[in-house]
Amino acid sequence: MLIKTRKSRGPFGLLGAILAVIFVESMFARHDLDLSRPENMGWRWGRSAARREAPKADILGFGTSMMQAGFLPREIAARTGRPTYSMAVVSSQMPYSYYIFKHAIDSGAKPSAVIIDFPVNFLGTALDSQSASWPDALSVADTLDMAWNLGDARFFAAVLSEKWLPSLAYRLQIRKAVLAALRGESASLRADNLAYTRNHNRNLGATVTGKNASYNGEITPFYRDVFLSDHWRADPIKARYFRRLIKLAAANDAKVYWLITPFAPELQAGRDEKNLDALYNEFARVMTSNFPNLTVLDARHSGYGVKTFRDAIHLDIDGASALSHAVADVLNDDAQSSSWVRLPQFRARPIDAPVELLSESINAVRSGMGLRR
Repeated sequence: MLIKTRKSRGPFGLLGAILAVIFVESMFARHDLDLSRPENMGWRWGRSAARREAPKADILGFGTSMMQAGFLPREIAARTGRPTYSMAVVSSQMPYSYYIFKHAIDSGAKPSAVIIDFPVNFLGTALDSQSASWPDALSVADTLDMAWNLGDARFFAAVLSEKWLPSLAYRLQIRKAVLAALRGESASLRADNLAYTRNHNRNLGATVTGKNASYNGEITPFYRDVFLSDHWRADPIKARYFRRLIKLAAANDAKVYWLITPFAPELQAGRDEKNLDALYNEFARVMTSNFPNLTVLDARHSGYGVKTFRDAIHLDIDGASALSHAVADVLNDDAQSSSWVRLPQFRARPIDAPVELLSESINAVRSGMGLRR
């Protein structure tokens, strides 16, 4: 007797599970403004700007929040007549700056000048390979290259997992959102992200903040631990990526200006008393001797007073304007050939270009203007 056999219909259960995962992950991806922290979004903006904005600019800025707050692209452009854009981000890591700069070059950027800060704390601390921002910043090829340089296959797997599975990347914020919903509240970060994005767009990559009337020069315990520690050495991975960035700039006929932004007076005095800048300076001098296209712009002892800071390390709008003027003057001096330039003493400078304060961006978003320019 012939027995009829049912034809296999394939692993429909597995296929259904895969489709369900794709659907759920796509839902989380569509809510990235609600779930991503502004710091993480900043790293993503840099990658987008490398493709869209950098090719239009002659001067490019990279680095940390100290650069993001203290370097005003519109002011630089107004003083030099050269289009300027900044891709500095909060908690930046040197590999991030290198890969974003590489993306900019690959997208057709031809800058004549690259301005970057490499603060003593970021140079001296170990690379944070666990940062939640890496999936937003790196392409798959970048991730593979960085994993190879780190000698860490787990880094490659972790970054790709969070790139492809938003629920994994946003797990902490999802947890907060669920707990907030149970209390009848909202934990959405959309308004914050829209405000920071608008400010970023209006100021060509910078985040422009106003005055902090309550700041009187104090140093928080965190900043004291980080910036007044006796133990310092250049992190070899970060230093390697800095050299790669400088070489890439040289290969594309661009000068690199290493901007050392000022600290609040009490913090700088504490560093001077313990001679904490000695090893940092030595590292910088070795770098300038090895790379003819590198110039240090040093503002540490340029007399920026307490009332030009928002906290012990971040300049406010007045400090940022003065520093940007000083940097622009160096860029305008074609005869300048020194590898180490001590920037002039602080002098209050008017804002020559339109900027939008973060508080204004927040009010614009609240009023429904969103990202409109």
